[in-house]
Amino acid sequence: MHMTDAELALVVAGLLAGEAQERLLRYAQDGAVHHIDEAGVNEYVREVTGDHFTAEDFRTLRGTVVAAETLARIGASTTQRARHDAEVQAAKAASDALQNTPAVARASIAPRVFAAYAEGRLLDPTISPDSALRRLVRE
Repeated sequence: MHMTDAELALVVAGLLAGEAQERLLRYAQDGAVHHIDEAGVNEYVREVTGDHFTAEDFRTLRGTVVAAETLARIGASTTQRARHDAEVQAAKAASDALQNTPAVARASIAPRVFAAYAEGRLLDPTISPDSALRRLVRE
């Protein structure tokens, strides 16, 4: 991870280097400090969505949106090679957003985005990303 705010970078580095009980993610409530872990985050997500979603679903959504936006910026491809190159660029953009490898990011992109792209359908930039993505993957 790269941080441009030197003061914030020092604080985060100190937290990351701290004792095991001094966790980076925590909050204070009713005079007590509560640590946040993956299970707690996923429990909260399930509670507020009323379904069996996890934090990973939000990463998948983010990767999917970034890939669809990238493909829309590139535009429709007329050859199989151009389509492949565009999909590689979309996976790279998603990997940058998700901070992992393009191969891992590609697995986090809904396959319907690439299927729509192969059919020449692109994300509509004139509407909200959420609405545009729903429209793109439902057609």
